[in-house]
Amino acid sequence: MAFTRFLRLLFPIQIFLLPSPSLATYALSTADQLTIINQLNLHQTYIDNDSSYASAALWLSLYWPDAIFTANDKFGSTTWYGADPKNDSSLKQAYDFDHSVFPLNDWFHNVDVYQFVDLDPFTPMTDTTPSTSTTAKVHWRWRVNWKVNTTGVVSTGTYDDVFEKRGGVWKCKSRVSNIDANWPDWLFRPYFETRDARFKASKP
Repeated sequence: MAFTRFLRLLFPIQIFLLPSPSLATYALSTADQLTIINQLNLHQTYIDNDSSYASAALWLSLYWPDAIFTANDKFGSTTWYGADPKNDSSLKQAYDFDHSVFPLNDWFHNVDVYQFVDLDPFTPMTDTTPSTSTTAKVHWRWRVNWKVNTTGVVSTGTYDDVFEKRGGVWKCKSRVSNIDANWPDWLFRPYFETRDARFKASKP
């Protein structure tokens, strides 16, 4: 302890700039970072596909079989377990719910800003930088936009993801969705209140 205090007095700036373990715990190669970023883009691209079983299965392919997805909004919180397209109560239910209850044909999804959480800021991102972890955390913003009938933004929010690399492949292990404070519940409420009549599970 005395030696640590001595170092802080001798090199106050350097000691202050050192990241704490909770803020910087791993490094990712350029290839791994770009692969994960592409996964975010594919998530928003695939959700804009049609309501077919094939499209649901394609979206689910971005998740590990034991994945967990939680969505929090003004109507409550729902968690889905597993990414088996043959299991209607897995994450497939989330895809089917969105496509049968809400007018997704009128909307499209975007990836806004993203940030790798706990990534070492002092490790340069180069082609030769090795990854020191098979787990990565990403905090990113999502945005839903109108593409027909009207213009502008439908809603915005954030995702907090955990990605895992297994057998050389990165996929999402867990994802938590949170809405922004200005989420327009008045827009979603008519659809949500008629969800039981609208919901339809996709079939092979």
